[in-house]
Amino acid sequence: MPSEMLTSSDDSIEKGSGIFYFGYGAMVNSVSRARRGVETLNEKPATLKDYQLTFAYGGAANILRKRGWSVHGVVMECKTAKDWELLKEFDAGYDCLDVDVYPYDGDADKPVRAHAFVMALDESENAELPTTKLPQERYIRIIAAGMRHYGGDDEY
Repeated sequence: MPSEMLTSSDDSIEKGSGIFYFGYGAMVNSVSRARRGVETLNEKPATLKDYQLTFAYGGAANILRKRGWSVHGVVMECKTAKDWELLKEFDAGYDCLDVDVYPYDGDADKPVRAHAFVMALDESENAELPTTKLPQERYIRIIAAGMRHYGGDDEY
């Protein structure tokens, strides 16, 4: 269930589809989403606990379960169900997981339940491989610009 922070009756929070997505790759960047026709609301920097950011298959971002690690990204609400469908189409090669993410400005005891995409890798074979292929510098810049825009952790 989404946290109160994102579902408040506060008039300053725009109401959307109720479908929350946690982005950690290019989708953290509003320009990347706009180019794909995806509209989102209530974007907030957040962390996903016990996962590690990796880059695989040509340098694409991915997450793997890894105790003690955290992935920083952006939790956002899809404006409409159609926007969620567009995200799923774009990440068709990924599996969809339901995860609990923790917005930076939220209550540590009240995570936001969101969807995240993960490549269908055999984690037992890849758990010790933090990267299988380094990403292109342009891709890292897109991610970094998106994280900066939403106030992501500078150290990350």
